[in-house]
Amino acid sequence: MAEDRKLFVIYPTPTDKNLFDTDFYTLLSFIKSNRIKYQRFKLNFKTDRAVYFKELAEKIKNEVVYFYISDLIYLDKIRKFLSVLRKYNPLIILGGAPSITIKAVDILNHFNSIDIIVRAPEDEKVLVYLVKGIWKNRDWEFLKGITFRKSGSNKVISTKNLPLSKDLDHLSNFGIYDEKFSCNEWYPIITSRGCNYNCQYCGYQVPYRVDYETGINFWRKKSEKKVVDEIESLISKGIKKLDRKSVV
Repeated sequence: MAEDRKLFVIYPTPTDKNLFDTDFYTLLSFIKSNRIKYQRFKLNFKTDRAVYFKELAEKIKNEVVYFYISDLIYLDKIRKFLSVLRKYNPLIILGGAPSITIKAVDILNHFNSIDIIVRAPEDEKVLVYLVKGIWKNRDWEFLKGITFRKSGSNKVISTKNLPLSKDLDHLSNFGIYDEKFSCNEWYPIITSRGCNYNCQYCGYQVPYRVDYETGINFWRKKSEKKVVDEIESLISKGIKKLDRKSVV
């Protein structure tokens, strides 16, 4: 049953530090609020990789695993692990930074171990729709916001972007306030996403400068009431220092 399954989430980093990534913790909170259970792994690159990669791959055998990549350089870092993991037949989903969105087709063409890329914008929603569809054996290939390799062939297909929400009120970090961050006295809050400007040289703007289906501009905000509610809730849990984050 889908209710008994768990999404395996891996956030590889090149150091021992648990990077302070507001988008990543927001994504975890969103999938949790949508009743998707998850288990989070951090890759340890300083141990015996052959044994360690095999042991971790066995835990994810035949399951769905999501890699959050905050920078393209991490792909080469995990190339060996992906090849080991492939032998255990999981469904491998990739997502994260806008650079992943921009290079989605190229990444799938160069990394045969990856099955699907969840693209920004609205990648939290896309991931939830995708995982629930997979678990319930529904046809997920029609979903907007994904790039995937067609089953039984090497053909790479990209669907249209998921339309932008009018605001960010669906996002909060309520669900993961008990997560331990690398900087524990600070807590991240997303207040807006995007940019008011349309600089042609900015790579982060390319995938979603304008949502052509709705005409909504790329920049969006969380309502003032939602921000205040979130701050008050966090303070009530003993969190005293907050980091406002506007994300491009």
